[in-house]
Amino acid sequence: MNIRMRITMRIMTNIRSVRERLGLSQVDLAAKLGLHQSTVSRLEKGALPLDERTALALEALERRAAAGAAERAEA
Repeated sequence: MNIRMRITMRIMTNIRSVRERLGLSQVDLAAKLGLHQSTVSRLEKGALPLDERTALALEALERRAAAGAAERAEA
C-alpha cells in the first residue's frame, strides 16, 4: 500500500471515529459542519479529499466536546 493510500485511509477512519465519538449521525455532523450528508459520506469513504476548512471545523467540534466532557466530570 502506497503512502497516499495510507494517508487517505487514516483520514477516512479519523472522520468516522470522531463522528462516532461525538455520538453524531452523518446528517448531524454535516449540519454542524455546514455540509450535506452525502459529503460526509464521501469524506468517510475517501472519495473526497478533506479540505482545510472542514478539517479545522471538525477539530473544533472535537475540542468543544472534550471541553464539555471535562466540565461535566468536574461538576
